[in-house]
Amino acid sequence: MIVLATPVGAILDLIARLGPGLAPKTLLTDTGSTKAEVLARATAVFGKQTGRRFLAGHPMAGKEQSGMEFADADLFQGAAWLFTPAPGQNIYSGLSGEFLEWVEAIGARVAGMDAAEHDQLCAWISHLPQMISTVLAAALVEEYGLSLIHI
Repeated sequence: MIVLATPVGAILDLIARLGPGLAPKTLLTDTGSTKAEVLARATAVFGKQTGRRFLAGHPMAGKEQSGMEFADADLFQGAAWLFTPAPGQNIYSGLSGEFLEWVEAIGARVAGMDAAEHDQLCAWISHLPQMISTVLAAALVEEYGLSLIHI
């Protein structure tokens, strides 16, 4: 199993670079925050085997801090882990099913949805609020100067 936990642009590149050389018994999955493009790239690489070789995922867990010093063994407890299956893919069978058992074992709740639905949902609940807070912070720094950062 290989989990791609990088920014989405890198995930797209890594699927194309790693996918063709992976053994048939290797599941490739990701943790990217958007799914339509990721799933399209996986389908281009794996073709009819996409459902057996790739599982698009997005754990809805995280922290504002990053790095080993902020690691948390309970990060996924009760968190939703969203999966967006390829057309016809049964995420509960084969290699995907084995991975989902592991996801549940670490305390996450498995949910499946269409990739476009996922992307729209995340745009509203995650991406839009992030953009608004970034714009607000930039406006405050512009209005009050860099001294605001030291508060």
